[in-house]
Amino acid sequence: MDIAAKTRRATKSGAFGAVTDRTLAGLRLFLSLSALLIILIDPAEPNRFPKITHSALVAYILYASIVYVYARRHVNFSWRVMQHVTWIDVAWYSVLITLSSGTNAVFFFFYLFAIIEGSSRGGTRLGLALTAVCTGLFLALNLLVFDD
Repeated sequence: MDIAAKTRRATKSGAFGAVTDRTLAGLRLFLSLSALLIILIDPAEPNRFPKITHSALVAYILYASIVYVYARRHVNFSWRVMQHVTWIDVAWYSVLITLSSGTNAVFFFFYLFAIIEGSSRGGTRLGLALTAVCTGLFLALNLLVFDD
């Protein structure tokens, strides 16, 4: 039995500590709203493209809200939808990191959420793939954008 099937079975049986897509959607929305609050409190962040970064973050909050509303009707997404949401998160986080100041930005830690999200719902293989892709994206974007 694969990891996804085990997770679905554990969630249906009400297993203690089972991570559901509904929980992850709530955490995603909370994380995005927290980031907005942080950059509103700390005017030094983001320091590269503040208006574009704020707009991108508001767009991400809207995306997170849509995922949250969808997740309220479904405890867990299908395997395909879960993977799409996870990889879309990685794309959003890459954009936010690129618009801000790299590792110094609050958005850098969003990659960790995507890795935990993928690992908790998709298993070790997906978690390792996300780790490798996030690392590669971060390095490539830093070389392209931050090369002074």
